[in-house]
Amino acid sequence: MTAEAGDRPGATAGAEPAARPAPLPVPLLLVLLALAAFGAWAVGLAVTVSRQRSDLEAVVEALTRLEEFRAEASGSSDPDRLREAGRRLLAGPPFEEFPLDGRGMEEAASRAADLRAELGRPGAGTLEALRRTGDLVAALRRRAAFLSGRLGDSWSHLNLLVAASLLLAALAGVTLVAVRAGRRRAERFAGELRGALERLQESRREAEEANAAKSRFLANVSHELRTPIQGILGAAELLQTARLPAEARDHLDIVRRSSEHLLDLVNDLLDLSRIEAGRLRILREPVDPAAVVEEVGALVAGLPRSPGVALSTRARPGVPARVWSDGGRLRQVLANLAGNAVKFTEKGRVDIEVQALPGEGGRTPLRFSVSDTGIGIPPEEIGRLFRPFAQVENSTARRYGGTGLGLAISREIVEALGGRLEVDSAPGRGSVFHFTLALEEAPAPAPRTAAPAGAEGAALPARRVLVVDDEGVNRVVLPAMLRRLGWEARAAASGEEALAILEGGGFDAVLLDVQMPGLDGHGTVRRLREREAAAGAPRLPVLAVTASAMDEDRRRALESGMDGYLAKPVRLADLEEALASLPGLRGA
Repeated sequence: MTAEAGDRPGATAGAEPAARPAPLPVPLLLVLLALAAFGAWAVGLAVTVSRQRSDLEAVVEALTRLEEFRAEASGSSDPDRLREAGRRLLAGPPFEEFPLDGRGMEEAASRAADLRAELGRPGAGTLEALRRTGDLVAALRRRAAFLSGRLGDSWSHLNLLVAASLLLAALAGVTLVAVRAGRRRAERFAGELRGALERLQESRREAEEANAAKSRFLANVSHELRTPIQGILGAAELLQTARLPAEARDHLDIVRRSSEHLLDLVNDLLDLSRIEAGRLRILREPVDPAAVVEEVGALVAGLPRSPGVALSTRARPGVPARVWSDGGRLRQVLANLAGNAVKFTEKGRVDIEVQALPGEGGRTPLRFSVSDTGIGIPPEEIGRLFRPFAQVENSTARRYGGTGLGLAISREIVEALGGRLEVDSAPGRGSVFHFTLALEEAPAPAPRTAAPAGAEGAALPARRVLVVDDEGVNRVVLPAMLRRLGWEARAAASGEEALAILEGGGFDAVLLDVQMPGLDGHGTVRRLREREAAAGAPRLPVLAVTASAMDEDRRRALESGMDGYLAKPVRLADLEEALASLPGLRGA
């Protein structure tokens, strides 16, 4: 638990904590410490100078008095008068205040003692007194010279310290001014930084809103495009089995391929939106790498290509039978690379290959590659190759077409799978697109149990399905596709109509559109589940068949109570597989 301000002693609830004074910067602190040390040193020297000067003045005063005594003694031969004058000399200032027995005055003290003894001797002579006085004078002069030298040195040191202290004081002032200026600049920069962060947060919020709006726009566009594509592809698939003249069948094939191309563009835009939003879904499922390569080869074989282009697929020895990966995304990348290779190759060959590389740690590196003998790519253009909406050059775009999204999406998918998409190419010598995935081997599938005797070919009772869709085209095409699969079908135009029809029972499954006016698919299935729970009725399988193909649409559909999800446009094989996977309808 985090303590609030009111929980701390002396804190006032809601009050901001008092701002602590900013600590002194290190340079200024060092200057101030040096200034304090120099100041203390200068004070000590000043005290020493004062004491040395006092001592020197006392010695000079003593010398002066001694010279006066010598002059007086030289002009007198009276011993009594000499002794009286000597007592006045030694008893008066400066001798009575100036200790001759300390502070380096040992020699002077000894000579003064000799003079006292001579002056105290009865019948003292003038010449001997003058000699003793001369010895004392010589000692004091030597002491005066010593003190003068020491005093000069101390003065020099003191002046130097004072100058250094003044310099440090000036440096401290300059440092303080610089620190204050730097602090003001730092505060100004901090204010500018806070403003920049606020603007950045605002820009980020606007970008997130714009991205959300773009996602909603793409979802709506996808829904609106998938609905008519469902009608076109569904009708084309139903007509393919009809008896049509050859010319009409060719026209029908053009309609089908054009619709599938349009559907590929819609899927690319949705994938790009997922990638930009960080919502690209990667599944973990058992995948047969060799089968994926073969499936891509079969798919690409149906694409238009130059007559002189040979197509081959190969799984080298050592490739595991099953690995953990996302088979759908792997097929998507290889199909895009192989489709580009066929489109940009006029003669030669296109090879799709997978091989196992030496690995460790329980993973097998698989190298997938698509090579061609096509036009190749200039080295300076390879950097632009994987950018969204970018192509090598305008002339290439005009000649071969395409949006430039496929390689950008393929690169993101390969990185999400754990690899890196790379290309080796040169103009006129073709290209090799390749990536390596370190994948874990998956266990072999469990063996299927044999079907009961006589079960194969046994007639199953007809199943009834209710198709709920507000689009009239889908209410025609989807029931026709169900009847082609052997199901009985009825259509409803709204959620309210569907609930009224289902109240009478007799249906084995529901194909339910999600986006409908009034009561949508989510509301419809919730009411159906509530009614089933209240009546204790068995759960009716519901398959969401919708043009809303975003990942969150699938999640919402399953969370609302639906049992499966199928994105439009719907093909016969996909519809059959989705119905067979519904709970209670497997093996239907």
